Amino acid sequence: MRSGVEVEAQVVASTDDVWAGWRCDGAHVAIGVARGGKDQMVTWGALLAGIGVVLGAFAAHGLADRLEPVKLESFRTGVHYQMLHALALLLVAALARGDLVAAAGARVASICFLLGVLFFSGSLYGLALGGPRWLGPVTPIGGTFFIAGWAALLWASLARPG
Repeated sequence: MRSGVEVEAQVVASTDDVWAGWRCDGAHVAIGVARGGKDQMVTWGALLAGIGVVLGAFAAHGLADRLEPVKLESFRTGVHYQMLHALALLLVAALARGDLVAAAGARVASICFLLGVLFFSGSLYGLALGGPRWLGPVTPIGGTFFIAGWAALLWASLARPG
């Protein structure tokens, strides 16, 4: 493993915006949600789903002969959870637009789903492609964000207006 690997994660939340990011050896991955949350949920859901399709095709056609079966399966698991939670973002947007869930809970669920994809799927992609071993403990952090997102959606449905 190389020395000097730097990782930072930051979540900044206010009434105006939310930013989450992950930095490793100078490479940046950032996720943000700005004002107009329902539209941002659709944007991020569509973007993550599109990227999920690309990564799934990459796994099937570009990695199938290059990765060990267990690493390929890990990569596919990342794609699977990314796609599920991209669709979940679209679901949350639809529920929020129809005022079927509380807006604050929908916002929290969306942020958790985004962070879940970043940490869970991102770490699986990294591990499958030969990334550093410290990515292993990052995966359950992403899983925890997924669980928190579903819990927030449940809360949002119980706390919905009217």
